[in-house]
Amino acid sequence: MKLIGLSTPFLIIFLVFVEVSWAKQYEQRPVSDIEKTFKEKLNEIYKLQNNNLSERILLSQQLLEIAKRSTVDKYVAISHYEIGYSYEIFGLYEQAANALFEALNDLKDNKNDILTSKIYNELGLVFQGVRDYEQSLLYFNKFLEIQKELKDTAEIAGAFSNISLIYLSKEKYDSSLFFSNLSLKLRKKIGQESTIPISMHNIGEAYFGMGQFQEALDYFEQTKVLYKNLKNEYQIFHLNYSIINVLLALNDYSKALKIIHENKTILNKISGIYNKQLLLKSQYKYYKATNNSNQALYYFELFNQLSDSIQGAEIKEKLINLQVVYNLKEKNETIKLLSEREKNLELEKKNKNKNIFILISILFLAALTILFLLTRIKLRNRNIEILNLNIEKQKTNEKLLKSDIDLKNKQLVSYALNKIKYNDQIKEIDKIVSENKNDIPHLIKAVKASLKTNEHNDEEWNKFKTHFEEINQQFYYKLKQHSYNLTSNDYKICALIKINFNIKEMASFLNISPDSVKTARHRLRKKLNLSNEQDLHTFIQNIDNE
Repeated sequence: MKLIGLSTPFLIIFLVFVEVSWAKQYEQRPVSDIEKTFKEKLNEIYKLQNNNLSERILLSQQLLEIAKRSTVDKYVAISHYEIGYSYEIFGLYEQAANALFEALNDLKDNKNDILTSKIYNELGLVFQGVRDYEQSLLYFNKFLEIQKELKDTAEIAGAFSNISLIYLSKEKYDSSLFFSNLSLKLRKKIGQESTIPISMHNIGEAYFGMGQFQEALDYFEQTKVLYKNLKNEYQIFHLNYSIINVLLALNDYSKALKIIHENKTILNKISGIYNKQLLLKSQYKYYKATNNSNQALYYFELFNQLSDSIQGAEIKEKLINLQVVYNLKEKNETIKLLSEREKNLELEKKNKNKNIFILISILFLAALTILFLLTRIKLRNRNIEILNLNIEKQKTNEKLLKSDIDLKNKQLVSYALNKIKYNDQIKEIDKIVSENKNDIPHLIKAVKASLKTNEHNDEEWNKFKTHFEEINQQFYYKLKQHSYNLTSNDYKICALIKINFNIKEMASFLNISPDSVKTARHRLRKKLNLSNEQDLHTFIQNIDNE
């Protein structure tokens, strides 16, 4: 630990020297110039199409480097947001979430409602992408709360629409319908023609989920008119799939087939492997609904083949994207390294003596670092030794505990066997009484012995119960959770089952007939609400594990 204390002053001196030296060698760029560069780079990102991951990430990383040199706090958060957005649109959700949480962390001391709400919305989309609908709903609601404060009607409508889709995925159709109607009302109010059909489509899907097929069809047909006015054939194609599902539910097979043919024509214009998959799915559903098993099987096999192909392509694309990210990291590291080398060369040309001092300082710091690491390794090895000793100690304690439990189990069985022995003695006395009814003195002695034995049995049962509860502390408590109307005799039978007594041994222990034990076990099953398939012995043995 002293080594660390000694190294700290040298480290501070070294860092201060480097800071001062570099400050003298390079003039700082004006703040306004950095902000201008940042905005230009941001506009360059905005102009990009969402089909080139490497370019988006590279520009976003460059944006982050510019932001770190700026005095505007929100610039770093904006950069992290753009990185997260880039990862999200390419399906790299883990990397997207990390970048977006970094953006939130950047804003923790700087309130910025607009940017914060955008981050929340993007996080909602990320969690929706990984089908964590609860987290997705959480962030969409946070986005909604801020937009309500900002009174941005278009964004509020968008939030309602996203929330309705989450409830649709969760099959909570009433909630989905509620938020879709709110979204539609606001979009009509502000005349947002391009998004009105989205809300109407969601309303139709909610009605379909609720089994109100005619209402769903009405909304889908109204939506189709709007999409035709917008000349949006891609949306018409996807809406037609919903219409086909409704028509099949209404048994209107002729119209469903007509829409399928319409989608075939549209697919020739918009293409796309996912669209082809959707068409095959609708064809399979149609032939299945019309009981044409051969055609249904044919399209089902085509659908599965295409799905397998898509899945393989998605995995390949994700691997390519991950490779792109990895290559970009290496590229950025290489660029940084080359930049540092250029700076070092310039600095060496201007002041060789200072470079020598820096080199000596680096070597000295490296030596201190090595010594520090050696100390840490030594300390870690010691901790490992202590940990191993603790593990050995724990193993020893576990062995002692097992031995103690084994001893108590033996005592428990011993008490139970003694009880059986005493009950056998009672039966023997009963036999003697039966054989010597006319021998009064002998009969009196037998009765006294029987009474004494019964008293002793109660004592033995109490000992048995005490040892049993020490070993199975939660046993009776768990039984009471399953049934509150168990009798003391029921608890005895449960305890005997727990220690693996068979029916004959239970009968001897309780001093009753085997048939009475069977009857008691049958009643116990009913009190514990066990089904015919459930085994009473297995249930009792496993009750402590609940």
